[in-house]
Amino acid sequence: MATFKPSVQLYYIRWINLWSVDSTKDVNNFPKIALHLSVGIVLYMFLYGVMIRMSVMPSSVYYEPIIFPALCKHLFSSQYAFFIIGLLLLLLFYHNRIKCSWNKLECGKSIKFLVVLTVAILTWVFTTYDFNLFFNQAHSLNRFLLLLFIPLVYWRPVFVFPFIIILLSVIGQFTILQSSMWTVLYLPIRILIMFCVYFMIYAFTNYFRTRDFIFLIGCLFAAHYWASGASKVDWDWIRFDQIYLLLPATYANGWLGFLDQDTISSITGKLALFNEPLKVLVLFAEFGCVFFFFRRKLTIVFLSLWIILHLGIFAVSGIFFWIWVILDMGLLILLLRDKLFAKQKLYNWKLLLISIVLIAGGRFWCHPVSLFWYDAPLNYTYHFEATAENGKTYDLPPDFFAPYDQQFTMSMFNFLSPDPLFPIYWGATSDAALPRWLQNADSDDKIFEKEKSDGLIAYNAKATDDLIGFVQQYVRNWNGNLKTNLPGTKLQAPRQLWTYPIWRDHNKTKPIKSISVTRITSVYKKGQYSIIRKTLVLEIDITQ
Repeated sequence: MATFKPSVQLYYIRWINLWSVDSTKDVNNFPKIALHLSVGIVLYMFLYGVMIRMSVMPSSVYYEPIIFPALCKHLFSSQYAFFIIGLLLLLLFYHNRIKCSWNKLECGKSIKFLVVLTVAILTWVFTTYDFNLFFNQAHSLNRFLLLLFIPLVYWRPVFVFPFIIILLSVIGQFTILQSSMWTVLYLPIRILIMFCVYFMIYAFTNYFRTRDFIFLIGCLFAAHYWASGASKVDWDWIRFDQIYLLLPATYANGWLGFLDQDTISSITGKLALFNEPLKVLVLFAEFGCVFFFFRRKLTIVFLSLWIILHLGIFAVSGIFFWIWVILDMGLLILLLRDKLFAKQKLYNWKLLLISIVLIAGGRFWCHPVSLFWYDAPLNYTYHFEATAENGKTYDLPPDFFAPYDQQFTMSMFNFLSPDPLFPIYWGATSDAALPRWLQNADSDDKIFEKEKSDGLIAYNAKATDDLIGFVQQYVRNWNGNLKTNLPGTKLQAPRQLWTYPIWRDHNKTKPIKSISVTRITSVYKKGQYSIIRKTLVLEIDITQ
């Protein structure tokens, strides 16, 4: 026992020495650089997995007006209780470092800018969302708690930890329907968890490795774009994909709905002239970013291109990754600071090699979503129409179902139909040959014949029942409370999908007694957009 304590102390001293900073030697010490980054990545993978899983609660929790007590009970009664208790003990043991201000961290003001910006974005989104009519709750206290964390995080970095847990518990209510919401939220949440990793390292070692943190954040950003770019290095996509078909696909869902079909056809035809240059630009911005840390100027070019790319996609399709745009701008501002760059020495061939491995291998450690598809000229859109008690009928745009509007905007409801359909969602397909065949089809009848012979039956009875149950419960609650506007929703964060009109009839309609769902099939071929079929696929009785 006498030799045990000195041995532990010796190993602890060696551990601390591994993280000591020597700017003159560190930059050329490849084993030390690799060790630091490896520890950071392993801790990130562990902490990300734990924090995501520990925040998953049963949906019954969200029927309560306050989520926070249920969250505390869940945390301390789950398998992650030991992790929580250990974290609390860590806070006690290293309390002097844990409660430190941003100024105690190397380049603390710069890091604070990026972290607080990320917290502010997520807080804006999840404090101003619509009243949740499915659970019939506003969860006002949880919104207030998130809002409270902006000044707390601005004051002390340690508050990032509880912010993430409370945020994830709030997000849980939106997972009852299939959603692509996580696609845009992955990046900001991962930024905050990466910061937590390096703050934990600081607690254990008294060193905050700013260069490592900024380097891994840059790799994190680039990996999320490279995953999509790598998928597009596909011979069929390079030769045949028609990017401009994204416009008629989103027009069918309501984007630029104030324009007539002939105008959309004309604009689409003009966009077709730039198809090949656009593909080159996309490949360079996404696949080329594996060289994100080749030179500082190239880093700035990639960040600028990503911003331009998102704005261009928004103009054409109404798909607005505004969160990523702001984060790209935030990182760009951070990396333009000359003093920070001169001190951190982010550009050398050793870090470049490591960055290439981390960016290209992102799916093994940060799991970015690959946004890849073949653009098809045909699209299925699902239209919801309500019948009120007085017999009046009116459209229900996706915004009526807010905060679940994104799921209804995506129109991924092919599971409602017992008939064979092409595997196309929002004008996108994984079948490389199908778009070419559709563009060359002689007539609508030929399209319907191929759909019947080669289409897939996606009908799913359980998914259909789940959707019916969701709509019935949501609309019944709406019927009982026609006015559900919250004060904060007037300052609501921008939508990710801008393809539908805003619902403005909350106080002008009678209670709804039934809803019909119609599938609209549209196609763009031979330079002309047209609707070729309307099919009633579902009727939902709200009064049952």
